Amino acid sequence: YVLALTPRDAAGNAGATRTVDFSVTSSAPVAPATVTVKAVINGPDGRQIDGTASGSLTCARSPDDGFTTDLPTITSGTTVDVTGGPRYEGTMCGLFISLAEQPGSVAGCTWTYASTLNGVAVPDGTGGRALSGGANRYETTMACTGGRYVTTPPPGQFSTNRWKTYGSATLPNFTATATMTTKANESGALVWPDPVDPNGWQFSFFSTMSGGTGQAEGVALSFIPATTVLPPAGSTPLGGNGGGLGIGGVPATTVALDAYGNPGDPANTFVGIAQNSTANKLNYVASADPGVRLRGNPVQVQVIYKAGVLTVFVNSKQRLQRSITLPDRVYVALSGSTGSIFQTQLIGTLITLPAP
Repeated sequence: YVLALTPRDAAGNAGATRTVDFSVTSSAPVAPATVTVKAVINGPDGRQIDGTASGSLTCARSPDDGFTTDLPTITSGTTVDVTGGPRYEGTMCGLFISLAEQPGSVAGCTWTYASTLNGVAVPDGTGGRALSGGANRYETTMACTGGRYVTTPPPGQFSTNRWKTYGSATLPNFTATATMTTKANESGALVWPDPVDPNGWQFSFFSTMSGGTGQAEGVALSFIPATTVLPPAGSTPLGGNGGGLGIGGVPATTVALDAYGNPGDPANTFVGIAQNSTANKLNYVASADPGVRLRGNPVQVQVIYKAGVLTVFVNSKQRLQRSITLPDRVYVALSGSTGSIFQTQLIGTLITLPAP
């Protein structure tokens, strides 16, 4: 058995392949065997990043008899049957596994490996390790050194279904507009699942508030530290409703477009920057008059983060600027909420561009 591991960076470039030889020959039949493969990939700072493992197994009774057995693609953590029929002297099998990071994760790495077969370390350059009859487990940890994280900001126009949706938020496939709320006491959010380095990026979207029973509450763009463990997407809201704008209670830096003044809010209608918020109330560290009606016509919000400064524009006019330290890896979230007074709140025409 020959196990080949080939790392690939975010651009799909292959690194050096590392091969471990498990070849074994026998004059007696080999008992049926299965192999469970588990792969873990660690980033440049030691944090585990999502990784995938795939490959195939080929068995040949002898090099020249033309007998082969191909098994389907395998993925990390799954079990494959490597029986291939009774094996006699001369049988050879190859289990080839290619490990690749999720798109937009890391690049420029020098990879190191730590592997075990059935709990016994498998150092480089060794061979002749036989698979046991029955269940086998191969585990490998790949660590990136000298590399960097590669970030991919959310694509414009919600042109993919990879967004994670929470609560009342809905996102029809390949549409320019996401719906955050349509009823009272709702909370909806969208989260882009890939961590992003926000420095040097501009995020722009349109907010439309209309219908319902009145002007309440608002929408928000948030930067959530990538170290935050987010709940599974689904009908359960990510953050609080009412004054929480769908993000309250989540550790985040938030740019809010608030159309309803709750007790303690800076105004009845405002654009604000919030941090360290509770479930139903955002903690505003800066606020300003948006300069436009928030209900009725679409309102454009532009948020630029560059060199530690967060700048907010409403309908192309600068309204806020504040020195803020954001982590170098964040999840980008869009959200909205209502209270007992409600309106339909849409977020559309999302655009991400390098900051000017």
